Amino acid sequence: MRTWKRAVGTLVAACAVLATTAVPAVAGQGTPQWVESASWAGTDLRTPFKTITTGEDVPVGAWQDAKGLHVSKAYYTIDLTSLRGTAVVSASGFARETAVTDCARPRSTELWLTEDATAPTYAHQPRELALIGGSRATPTCVWPTVEFDLKDTITKALAAGRTKITVALRMSGAKQWDPRYGRRFGTSFGVSVWADHAPDKPTALRLGLNGTECGGVTNNPTPDLMATVWDTDHDQLTATAVLDGTRQLTATASYDRVYVPVPAGVLGDGETHTWTIRTNDGRLDSPTSEPCTFGTDFTAPDRGPVVTSTDYVDAAPGTGGGAVPGTFAFEPNGVTDVVAYTYSTGSSTGRVEAGPDGRATASIRPGGEGRVQLIVWSHDRADNSSPPTTYTFQVASTKPALVVTRPSKWTVQVDVTGGSPVDPVVTWNYRLGSSLQTKPVPAGPGGAARFTLPVERNGALIIRVKGTTASGGTAPETTAIVNVPGTTSVTNDVYAAYHTSGGVGVPSTFTVDTNVVGTTRIAYQDGETGELTTVDAVDGVASFPYTPTTAGEHTVLVHLISATGESRLATNYTFTVG
Repeated sequence: MRTWKRAVGTLVAACAVLATTAVPAVAGQGTPQWVESASWAGTDLRTPFKTITTGEDVPVGAWQDAKGLHVSKAYYTIDLTSLRGTAVVSASGFARETAVTDCARPRSTELWLTEDATAPTYAHQPRELALIGGSRATPTCVWPTVEFDLKDTITKALAAGRTKITVALRMSGAKQWDPRYGRRFGTSFGVSVWADHAPDKPTALRLGLNGTECGGVTNNPTPDLMATVWDTDHDQLTATAVLDGTRQLTATASYDRVYVPVPAGVLGDGETHTWTIRTNDGRLDSPTSEPCTFGTDFTAPDRGPVVTSTDYVDAAPGTGGGAVPGTFAFEPNGVTDVVAYTYSTGSSTGRVEAGPDGRATASIRPGGEGRVQLIVWSHDRADNSSPPTTYTFQVASTKPALVVTRPSKWTVQVDVTGGSPVDPVVTWNYRLGSSLQTKPVPAGPGGAARFTLPVERNGALIIRVKGTTASGGTAPETTAIVNVPGTTSVTNDVYAAYHTSGGVGVPSTFTVDTNVVGTTRIAYQDGETGELTTVDAVDGVASFPYTPTTAGEHTVLVHLISATGESRLATNYTFTVG
């Protein structure tokens, strides 16, 4: 009895196959795929009516044990469903050898295509149809990936419409009876396939990326015929567009899109054309797309539209307002195929579709005040534009009027009036200086509003006001600049400034009144003694007693002191004691 020489280790067939299989050429290279056998079975001469489907491996050829001589074959059924509709670029079958009787004997294993077999037995073997061939050169002892070329076999099977094939491993000729040539194989048989899938049918046909859709009209005499294309294998695609059934135009696709340029002189004015497109990956053609029909129109309207409005006319002092919409009517002026109008006032632009009669109306905010120009173009079905028509009208001023007063030493009051009676202001929004932060003030009847601002610093106060109208528009902004000076006055109930009065020992009272923001205390300095005295200021006002001790000219210096202790000289008071 012979002793099998077993493999020391087992390699995963798929890994070995993918690592050693050559990659086909780029054109229609296809996609690699691993197809594992769907089922296996073994047969044995010693049990001629039994199908063997259990065990870790399956013997092929002759072998002996205590019962005597055995002769066996191995059958593998391979599902081809995933390969239907493809072109097989290469296909290598791999059997995993697990044991050898005698490594000195050359491998004589053959692979045959048989009839489909679900339960083969030695007594009822499936008919062997074609020799696929012996294994490719590998070491004669145990080898984990014994390779066979299956390209032609699978190609013919797919062409015949078969969805599966059965292959048989056997020993060649008389060697199938010689135990010295016997070998054992794994219960799976794998096929490494490069299968080229046909490109998908092109879709989304149109003229140019953002151009005319099928059924439309173009004004471009040299448009690009554009389509969305796809290839499962990511092969480079060449597209062929057929224009009007005869003219072929080609271009190379870029990933999932293709643009096929139409040469100059092919399309004429006022014509109708139909085109289809298909792609090729260097091996297989895609299905032909659905047809796409388009018309041509290279002649633009020869005159501009007629523009009228009853809301806005060219007469002073104007109507409405910059934020007040008006209705404008557009007429084709004798042009028969106007489908839309575009317009611009400089500050706003728009487009409006025309009705079946070529007429349209648009609600437009002038955006400015005074004399405003509206420029309008008509467009035909191919989007050719007409010469412009300029419509001039006058817009009434709706800028708010600002009246600023000082109701108190520390506040500023702003009264706002204005806006349009057609679209009244419902909210005034003001901001200070260069700040972008606005604060709303509700508008009353007629758009009037009042708000009070605290004086937070002395100097120029810039107030900017604009309104929001009932229709959601914006009234123009008006700016007021108010000077909030910081002044300090000094008075005395006995000694008048720059006059001679009173006398030595005659008491008096000084009063200091200031609107310098932030003043909390007042310091005064007697020019006679040089002494500095500080008193609190209430609402910017402070008083202190003064009795001169000498006759002649006196000067009192007044300093303002902030809450942080900052001091500055505000003024001086000079008088003469009699």
